[in-house]
Amino acid sequence: MENKKNLRILIVSNCDGLARLVTRNFRFKNVEIVGVIRSNPSFKKKISILSKAIKKKSLKYALYLQFEMLLAGYHQLLSKIFDIDNLTGKNINTLQTSNFHSIKVVDFAKKSKAELILSIRPALIFPAKTITELPPIVNLHCSLLPSFGGIGSVLQALSAGKDKLGISFHLVESEKIDDGIVVHQSCININKKKSVYWHTYKLYQQAGKILQRNAIDICNNALNKKLSNLEKVEKSYFSWPSENCFLNLHNNGFSLLTLKDLKFKI
Repeated sequence: MENKKNLRILIVSNCDGLARLVTRNFRFKNVEIVGVIRSNPSFKKKISILSKAIKKKSLKYALYLQFEMLLAGYHQLLSKIFDIDNLTGKNINTLQTSNFHSIKVVDFAKKSKAELILSIRPALIFPAKTITELPPIVNLHCSLLPSFGGIGSVLQALSAGKDKLGISFHLVESEKIDDGIVVHQSCININKKKSVYWHTYKLYQQAGKILQRNAIDICNNALNKKLSNLEKVEKSYFSWPSENCFLNLHNNGFSLLTLKDLKFKI
């Protein structure tokens, strides 16, 4: 009996604590990880993002994002999530970049002979020209698309009083953010006593579990552009959270972060 050939996957990620929750096992059945692109915005890009947040009167959320990364890193240390580093020591090629426009990104993908790209918190937007030269790209977004696309999806959903949250794996087919065909979705229940960070952490944990069980199905759905059975939600897209968003979040009984976030069991 002939063995099935493993599907060759290239990971694109900023490799922070939350991203590592998704990729922590890297032992997906019938899937071979052939490379890792570590993406991180340049200092100039980070200043530009911060300026936009200030203009949108959303400095609070920009600061929260920094604390989110630090706290996720702290939980990463507690749970010893270092699988990307372990991979790089096992003949897995890596590329560090702050620019998805770079020809190095396309060359790296081609040399890896990847059949699909899995994008987990890439921190950068794929430009149209690069998308056309790369294998199909599947991105993870923390909402039940097409609802709550864009920035701060967990915050926006809790602020809007939704009764459940979710993750979506979707194709990246253009520069439009969170707009491609959704190939898989999964939900989690909301805990009224927990923070935005706690729910975000749990969503990335859920994504890791889903990939562990269904990686090959998600990848095949992406390659075949097979639409998932979507939750019945209205399409919405958000930029930086407004002051009203934070007010609604508070009125609904939620906080961005709490001291308990330092202590919750992983």
